[in-house]
Amino acid sequence: MITTKNTLVLLFIGFLLSNCTDTTSFSKNDIQNTWVLEKVIGGLQGLDLDYSGKEVNFTFYNNNTVKIENHTAINSQFNTYVGFATGTYSYELKHINNEKVLYINDIKQGKVTIVNKKLRLDDNLAADGFLKTFQLFYNE
Repeated sequence: MITTKNTLVLLFIGFLLSNCTDTTSFSKNDIQNTWVLEKVIGGLQGLDLDYSGKEVNFTFYNNNTVKIENHTAINSQFNTYVGFATGTYSYELKHINNEKVLYINDIKQGKVTIVNKKLRLDDNLAADGFLKTFQLFYNE
């Protein structure tokens, strides 16, 4: 038999859980935009690269393709950490252990979170992993 006290406790717990922020709870439509690479940090050497302007853009489409525009110098460290040349690739968002993981051309890129119009791509390697941060592109 459920008492009034038990009902109130359950309602309170439900309220608390409903107000939790889950940064992975975005729809596939949310990623289907153009994202401008801003920063790559991490690695054993403590890399901290700031990308300027629209040097690197990832545009995700609803047909599971991503157009990558890489305007960095080919032999620069900036190019090395983008991971892709200019071109169109396939992509997939997989749900793994309650996280959304991005694969481009069947290569794991990392866990995806979208918060405050920023897309974060974290390869989840503790000591030598990389975190890429993208800003949502606005065509003004």
